[in-house]
Amino acid sequence: MEDDTDRTLSDIHESSPMLVKQIMDIQRHIASREESEVWAERLRFVDISGVITEAGSHGRKRRRSTRNDEYHPFDNHSVRVLPLTDRLPVNRNPYVAISWRWNSDLPLGQGAPRHRYWIQRLKEQPRHSKVPDICFDRAIRFAQAHGIHLIWIEKECIYQENEEDQAAGIQGMDLVYRDCKLSLGLLQVELQSQQQLKALSDLLSLKIIDETSKEPRFKSWVPQWLISRILDVLRLIISDERWERTWIFQEDHCASSNMLLLVRHASSLDKDYKRFGDLPGELQIRCPKFRKAATKFHMAGDAAKQPYSHDLFSKVRQYNTWNQGHGLGRDPGPGNRQLNRVSTDSAELPHLAASSLSILRDMKARNNHVVVDRLAIFANCCQYLTRLNITNLTRAGYGLSTCLLCLYLLNGAILGTIMKTRSSHPSQDSKDILNFSICEFLEILPCIRPTL
Repeated sequence: MEDDTDRTLSDIHESSPMLVKQIMDIQRHIASREESEVWAERLRFVDISGVITEAGSHGRKRRRSTRNDEYHPFDNHSVRVLPLTDRLPVNRNPYVAISWRWNSDLPLGQGAPRHRYWIQRLKEQPRHSKVPDICFDRAIRFAQAHGIHLIWIEKECIYQENEEDQAAGIQGMDLVYRDCKLSLGLLQVELQSQQQLKALSDLLSLKIIDETSKEPRFKSWVPQWLISRILDVLRLIISDERWERTWIFQEDHCASSNMLLLVRHASSLDKDYKRFGDLPGELQIRCPKFRKAATKFHMAGDAAKQPYSHDLFSKVRQYNTWNQGHGLGRDPGPGNRQLNRVSTDSAELPHLAASSLSILRDMKARNNHVVVDRLAIFANCCQYLTRLNITNLTRAGYGLSTCLLCLYLLNGAILGTIMKTRSSHPSQDSKDILNFSICEFLEILPCIRPTL
């Protein structure tokens, strides 16, 4: 499937009748949401109940059953064999869903893993995991610290060689992250100095923000050097590759308040355990809290005319904080339960009329390898009930723009958009609609004046 979202509809379709005809054709490829809902009720998990719990920050060392350490192909205790369970009901089995940047070439900053991990499927011999060992090191320590012994990680818990398992998983990913006990977002960057850690703590506490004013502003006592230090640590965290991925945007969006970020720090640093947890070498940060703090810092900087780029914050901006700060209120939008969304719109357009449009813009600002997956990601984030069969659409050769528009219309999102029409938009003649790209078209859609 071609990503044609930068092209105008006139570049894609010669006329309005041709656009309408293709939308009608695409509607014949509706997929059942029920299959994914059934799939998501019972998931496979990586079982870590047999893994020894390593020493914590205060030297505590707890121990679980070590039955999974009894078999490994090498005479080396650094190898851990983790069983993959059969499908278990999610409502009776709390689990941690892992959110990480798939990458075969890990940056040097990731560090060396402590163990090697092998996965054992039911009735199969163990094999080395497809997930980097360092990811399992960090995920297992996190899960153990929270008393959870099941981990869901896509690359192992969805059989990548099974097309049916993959298709159901792609359309049901929102349910996996919605129903988890906790979700863990692994960052690769590392805080190296006590100054960076202090700046991050000052940001998250919002101690520098005057929230009594109509819009967030820096308190009068806040010096420029402190603003600069906080900005530097924000640049470091936002430089992490996880913020560039469309799949991870979806995971953050669907996990909502259950998403915790794990940021590495130098072992010599002295941290506040109440704020950052007591995992050695790691900072635990609630993702919505980080987004809220970054957004308020951004808005306070705008008010103070700070010379930093708006693009810096576009991928971590919290949607509702941004809207409320501009006096525009919350906009949960049609079919969307989430309150913690980001927006990549410009300062000139601080509010987008429909949540589905803001999600589409956020997706467009990120990347993923398989274009057609964006249809499922869009539907998952909007919690659309009506879905499209992405396999059939790919074979038929349809472009992404027209499929997104069809999905948008099939789920009645146009009704929510019309209810929130922006008065600043002039009316548009229907004959002009092909002059817009898909994002532009959806924004002016409520303002179109039909041709009689």
